[in-house]
Amino acid sequence: MKNKYLSRLHFFLFEPMLPHIFSFYRIGVALIALLVCGLLYPDFYLLFGQNGLVIWDITDTLANPLQPTIGRLYQLIGSNFQPDTFLYLFLGTYIGTLILFLVGWQTRITAFLSWFLHLTLLNTCRFGAYGVESMLNVALFYSIFFPVGETLSLDNKKNKIQPCAYNRLCIRVLQIQMCIIYASAGIEKSLGTEWWDGNAIWYSLTEEQFWQFNFTWLADFPLIPKIMGWWTIAMETGYCIGIWFPRTRLFWLANIILLHLGIGLFMGLYSFAAIMITLNLSAFGYDYFKLAIPVQYNRFNVAINKNSPFF
Repeated sequence: MKNKYLSRLHFFLFEPMLPHIFSFYRIGVALIALLVCGLLYPDFYLLFGQNGLVIWDITDTLANPLQPTIGRLYQLIGSNFQPDTFLYLFLGTYIGTLILFLVGWQTRITAFLSWFLHLTLLNTCRFGAYGVESMLNVALFYSIFFPVGETLSLDNKKNKIQPCAYNRLCIRVLQIQMCIIYASAGIEKSLGTEWWDGNAIWYSLTEEQFWQFNFTWLADFPLIPKIMGWWTIAMETGYCIGIWFPRTRLFWLANIILLHLGIGLFMGLYSFAAIMITLNLSAFGYDYFKLAIPVQYNRFNVAINKNSPFF
């Protein structure tokens, strides 16, 4: 009996798989990070400049002493430049690194540099973060270790790939990370009253900072925001169970994607919606991704074991 469970655990963690899904992961994460750079550019100095909304002396004090900020990097390596020049050199370096990461050139190195530069931005302007920055930080950090350069990259021009147990372990790490994120979010929502009585949905759709469409009519139909709140709690809390089983995986994945599409469309948080959809498809879209490249998978004969409840 013990050997049976150990065998199943080994299959769960280490059954060889091809790395194609990680090219989707790399391209999606890089494009979203570039999109965020484009959205930040008009107010870049205001948010990150030496004399912006929060000056470097304050951001350096608030940040962990062991973590990088633009102010600390300037003191370390930028003394030959004016602070403003260094700021935009930093941005140009970050964008250039992301482009190299996008096309898959020296992906281990560019992944590390992209993560480090992104972390520096995050530490410099934490007061303006709303979620996408943190999720990009996680995604870029994982990119250092994931096989993101194995396919559709300049690192693998010959496209010589083989199924590998390490690929499976990486996808399990991402899957467990997503389960933790949604379970904690769902449990936290369920402990309050605002998601049960619909007020959280009402505030999200009608607050000025999130206003995209006129939803004041919901005041006449209070049951609608209540149902939306209950659905959100159910989808997030049950994610860590329903997403694992083939019979319910597509249902949960589709509902989570719809949830984030709604956040993007009705609250204007497009980049946050994009990164969450990308991470979900990367983590649990492997079955459906295989349908797009069946020749590759059939050639290596790495179809999922149908006797296992997990993939």
